[in-house]
Amino acid sequence: MIPSRIFGLLMALVPIAVGFEDLFLTPLIRDGNLAKAKELATDNIKLSHIKSSLNKPMTSYSGYLTINETYNSNLFFWLLPAIENPDTSSVILVVNSVPAVSLMQAIFLENGPFTLDDNMELKEQNYTWAKTHTLIYIDTPVGTGFSFTDKEIGVPSTLESEGDDIYEAMKQIYTLFPEYQKRDLYFAGASYAGRIIPKMVVKFEEREQVCGGNKTNTKN
Repeated sequence: MIPSRIFGLLMALVPIAVGFEDLFLTPLIRDGNLAKAKELATDNIKLSHIKSSLNKPMTSYSGYLTINETYNSNLFFWLLPAIENPDTSSVILVVNSVPAVSLMQAIFLENGPFTLDDNMELKEQNYTWAKTHTLIYIDTPVGTGFSFTDKEIGVPSTLESEGDDIYEAMKQIYTLFPEYQKRDLYFAGASYAGRIIPKMVVKFEEREQVCGGNKTNTKN
């Protein structure tokens, strides 16, 4: 679920020049065409196209990550680099606090770098986490917000399977943005997130012990 006023703004932000199919990044990531995938993921909306009091454009990246090809299950993510020291900042993965409620609400109304006033004008958020941390928002589970699947069986039925989906999405994000792999990763959320975050931390650590490779610096 996405609040109607936020959904309206997001629809206004979608670049006309970019087709919906261009938002699916997994085929490019799988083929090693990372430069093209990052180009398509880059959000380059001109502030003149929307009602905004922002002083300068903010770089961010978004798109779809396919986490189950059999069911065509896709998670939507939005990555916002830190405003200060983006080349060295720690990373926060924001986890849904309410099941089936899009994290777009958190971006615009809670901890993202911008917010909406009563006149639907985009403004800087004074107390954003993005000031000192790179933020990653993923609409989970599949079927929440902009994330979707073609088959009902593609919707995770347990916290473990939801954690698997998030892990798969983060693995692709790290492939596309390897500069974040070695940085500290924090999981943040409230309420329902308190049930899924511990399982996600265990999932990250277990997978890396079994599969080897670069270790993620998860923080409790």
